Amino acid sequence: MDQYRIFSRDGILIDQLRTSAERAWALITETSAKFALSIHDLKCNTFTLNYGNLLLVENSDGLPPWVGIIDDIGFDQGKCFVWAYTPERYFSYRRGPRRLTLKGKAGDLFSQMIVYINRQEQTVLSVGDVNSKTNTMEETLNPVPLTNNLARIVQRSGEGYRWRPEVVRGKLTIYADWFPSLVLETDLILQDGYNIASSHPLTLSAPANDYLAYGLGTDWESRIISIAQDVDSRQQYGLRQASGSFNTKSQDTLNVAAQTALNTLKQPNYSFPISALNKGNTFAKLQPGALATFTKLVGQGFTNNGLGYLSYNRVVKSMVFNPLQGTVSLAI
Repeated sequence: MDQYRIFSRDGILIDQLRTSAERAWALITETSAKFALSIHDLKCNTFTLNYGNLLLVENSDGLPPWVGIIDDIGFDQGKCFVWAYTPERYFSYRRGPRRLTLKGKAGDLFSQMIVYINRQEQTVLSVGDVNSKTNTMEETLNPVPLTNNLARIVQRSGEGYRWRPEVVRGKLTIYADWFPSLVLETDLILQDGYNIASSHPLTLSAPANDYLAYGLGTDWESRIISIAQDVDSRQQYGLRQASGSFNTKSQDTLNVAAQTALNTLKQPNYSFPISALNKGNTFAKLQPGALATFTKLVGQGFTNNGLGYLSYNRVVKSMVFNPLQGTVSLAI
């Protein structure tokens, strides 16, 4: 049975709840959880469900724990509805000073931002395991929400973070870990007719093989650009150009961004919504960043295995657990 616990802003255990929550996980993106209590439940009060309190859901079915900050409350039809949001919300509620320039690898900048957040008022966030492989970077904080800086560091570096909640003697700490890559190798296979809830349509997006990334500037004369190309894709599909803007003035950062975009676009991207079932230990292997093998029956004309099943590896970008259906909806 899933365990739902509420902690105060400073991480002290307040209470346990009997409820169920729809909750979401995603790579480097704020997500939410929603649960409801009867308005007659003694735990439906301003102490337990106070803004800023923390919800920790520990799952009995192998899904990763979910932790977040209570930040929205509503009432309807005799129920109190509560929304909590993942720890990116702390960055939303902190603004920078007039000007403060941080220096270091991407993971160092992330760590310095958490120290800055706690210097203004202590939270349950703590710097965790930080492993970064970028060159030295700079990030300037200004009087705007720190979520802007966090997103920019992730985009410029190509690296990312995860939240790791731990409870020791009734005290909650959320460790902020930083990784050079968020991709996790798994042996998970999601297949029609087994651990996928129902049939879903599959679509293939058109490829691009000549990608131009451009940075900040007032006009095209002042903007830096970077072009990445893929010869094999061009030979197979013909010349297909694309472009995109990036919030940077660094040529090195732009070069990485262009190549990353090209790697994603150079072959048709298979996409179809999936609702996974917990057959075997499917849920235990699911989390954002998991590299899984997806199989879809498409007919022999689009496959070379004689079976008509298209198999491909994709990274799980986000997932949502539906407690009523017992399924996890995946975006890949």
